[in-house]
Amino acid sequence: MTGEKKIKFIVDVVYVVLVAALAVFALKYLVWWLLPLVLGFCIAFALKPLVNLVYQMSSATRRFCAVMVLLCAYATLAALVWLGVVQLVVGLRRLILTLPELYESSFLPAAGSLSDWFSGLLGRFFPQLSEEFSTLAQMISEQTTTVVGGLSERLIEGMGALVSGLPGLMLTFLFTILSSFFISMDYNNVVSFLARLVPKRHRGMLFEIKDFLVKTVFRYARAYLLLLAITFVEVWAGLALLRVKGSGWWALGIAAADLLPAVGTGLILIPWAVLAFVQGNRFLGIGLLVVYGIITVVRSIIEPKIVGDNIGLPPLVTITSMFFGLKLLGAIGLFLAPLLVLIVKFLNDSGKIHLWDNSPPAVPPK
Repeated sequence: MTGEKKIKFIVDVVYVVLVAALAVFALKYLVWWLLPLVLGFCIAFALKPLVNLVYQMSSATRRFCAVMVLLCAYATLAALVWLGVVQLVVGLRRLILTLPELYESSFLPAAGSLSDWFSGLLGRFFPQLSEEFSTLAQMISEQTTTVVGGLSERLIEGMGALVSGLPGLMLTFLFTILSSFFISMDYNNVVSFLARLVPKRHRGMLFEIKDFLVKTVFRYARAYLLLLAITFVEVWAGLALLRVKGSGWWALGIAAADLLPAVGTGLILIPWAVLAFVQGNRFLGIGLLVVYGIITVVRSIIEPKIVGDNIGLPPLVTITSMFFGLKLLGAIGLFLAPLLVLIVKFLNDSGKIHLWDNSPPAVPPK
């Protein structure tokens, strides 16, 4: 490598590191300050094709078409969210109110039977420890009863605290809606203004990255929809074998939970399995844990492969970028880190930067 190439390589590396550092800073701090504008722009961009279609099919102005499309989109979203929130609140309220009764009727008898069995086992081999264990178990049972008795009140208080934080969330949501309307109504002018903020020599590259990211995000969404479908089939088949009523609806909800990073299907399956064991249904409890284990193993194996194949990254690079993204940015980094790696790969493949050689490897002599 000549001196000129070394200097160019160092400059490219420094450039990529600086851009990555700025991107991490922006995603971790700045984006939260500008979140309503960012979300509003994303919504306007996502609905732009539909706005253009309505504009071409009607004689109204583009602003009017943008307002109508956004109103229909928000009305549909509001209806779906309202139905989901109502069902969630009703379910949580029922769970909170029945928690003490469930504890006394199911958990307490099961725990007592387990304690008696273990105490008898100790009395057979270690008689001196049997009485001490019985006393300890009685103390734990009394303390647990007290805690569970007040758990419902604490959960209700927690829901009240959550409701008290809704005004700030609603304010952010309101600014997001308003910004999406204004940006969509003057979309071309907004994009033109943002483009003028970028130096002319970099504008072409910026629009190339935008076009590349749009295609990549589409493939990214397709990959995770495929993972969602695979998880749905696994859960549905497992619950059907366990003879769970409404297995299709359960599978749909659990598959949706699988999209939550670092939580996934365990958010539903593990508490469900624990509850089944407490109620004495070992068959269901063991079956749910087996289903969870299969889903976890299959997901860890196929996710890097499916995501990598759809977005054009090797599985090793995909899983490495997802790991570092999770460590740097949390859950959102799990999805954004592969996109940042893809941008770097795109810039290198298109010749904008030169971090590695894209020529095929030389065939070693025989």
